[in-house]
Amino acid sequence: MEEKLDQLLLELRDMKQNMASKDELLDIKQAMATKEELLDMKQMMVTKEEFHEVTENIALILERLDAISKQLTVNTEQQVKINDLSEKVLEHDLDIKVLKKMLTT
Repeated sequence: MEEKLDQLLLELRDMKQNMASKDELLDIKQAMATKEELLDMKQMMVTKEEFHEVTENIALILERLDAISKQLTVNTEQQVKINDLSEKVLEHDLDIKVLKKMLTT
């Protein structure tokens, strides 16, 4: 009987050593969020639907940005062509004036 009591006492000591102290429990409690903090966090979270909507909006914005980028490229190419034609027109205008003077003199 005394042997069993000694064995139980040893087991209780082992259990006590493995248990958290009051200070450790207080540290854990302080690190935990309160119900109010959890409710605040929940209110700030987005739903799956809201997340999906934002994702779709981002995809739409990216598509539009890609279209704008392509249009900018086309516009730049067209502007270069227009500038080249403008220079040719000015050159031809000068050539015509020179030819007129040559014919009139």
